[in-house]
Amino acid sequence: MSIINAFTSALALTSLQLSSTKALSPIQPNSHRTNLGSITRLERDTLPKVYAWSDLHLDYPSHKELLKNLASPNYKEACLILAGDLTDNFDLLADSLAHTKKLFDTVVFVPGNHELWVRDSIKTDGIGLNQKTNNRAPYTSIDKFHDILKLCDSLEIRTQPTIFETPTTELTIFPLYSWYVSRGEGEHSLSQERSFKNHPAARWADYTHCRWPDHLSGDTIDQYFDQINTRHIQNYHQQKSQQTRQKQTITFSHFVPSNKLLYPTRDPDAHKKIVPKIRFDFSNVAGSNRIKQRAEELGAKLHIYGHHHRNCMREVNGITYLNTALGNPREHAQLFTQPQPVEVFPRIIGEDYFLRKAWENEENVSHESYDNLLIQLSKLKQNKQP
Repeated sequence: MSIINAFTSALALTSLQLSSTKALSPIQPNSHRTNLGSITRLERDTLPKVYAWSDLHLDYPSHKELLKNLASPNYKEACLILAGDLTDNFDLLADSLAHTKKLFDTVVFVPGNHELWVRDSIKTDGIGLNQKTNNRAPYTSIDKFHDILKLCDSLEIRTQPTIFETPTTELTIFPLYSWYVSRGEGEHSLSQERSFKNHPAARWADYTHCRWPDHLSGDTIDQYFDQINTRHIQNYHQQKSQQTRQKQTITFSHFVPSNKLLYPTRDPDAHKKIVPKIRFDFSNVAGSNRIKQRAEELGAKLHIYGHHHRNCMREVNGITYLNTALGNPREHAQLFTQPQPVEVFPRIIGEDYFLRKAWENEENVSHESYDNLLIQLSKLKQNKQP
């Protein structure tokens, strides 16, 4: 069966109407036929290894080749967390997700901002693959979001909480849906005052490539996605196993959970001191602290995230936050990002030692610029001495 035919067959799946709270009365999601709200339980003799990767940006030919050549005997029985930003091209997304499912036993995925780009797309009978008609309603980013979830259902890519169970242990992989909250849009924004103004050429593509329904803007976009988290968490607690098991939870999101993860230093005034080469205030489009609140609510000990192409490992309020983004070819070439999935369970191995050294050792990290950080991180990775 072709990828597209597999996708259309997913339309037979059970429908779910997301509920709206009184505070969110303007948000009335359409009835989308997906597995949102459900909880997946998978019985295993032993817990699987878990790998994480994000921001593959497969529109770059070199990154597409990197995924194509990805191989390891360790992947066959393992779980892969994909934290968004694979591509905005629906066909490429479908093929890439199908490829990862051949490599890994289980794949759990949340879309990033790039997946929700619609550009000039118009809603069609099926997917809205950048086709144009004159008699269709505008194809919105919300429409595409739910079409992506239908695609994932058809490919057995998990987009809901997934629980691995053994007789004595339980591991939950919990996706958290979100968007970013910008300056002036509410208390959940990660935006910080910066010492510079954005460069005139530094433009954020989401502003032109995403299209939202009239009732969604600003903080209500993040609220829309957080309603999915509410439904998942409610069902998770209602369906909790009564058996006594050792339980562990890994949460993940595409967007950044805390502004404490934005800079290469713990210096509380870093946002006033660090001026990136391209002057753009990323904190304004970084994420939402609703993500951190949800991770804490679920008792997570590890949270995976992407979006920020700056690999980071840092503990905040008892949770280890880990960014495993691939980023763009320049960042990859400078050894600043992850060229392959990182093992994150049962223990974090691989590049984590160098991430920790580069991001948390105050003496080895320059506060002056990201350029110096890139150089120092490169040297640390080339001089690998645990």
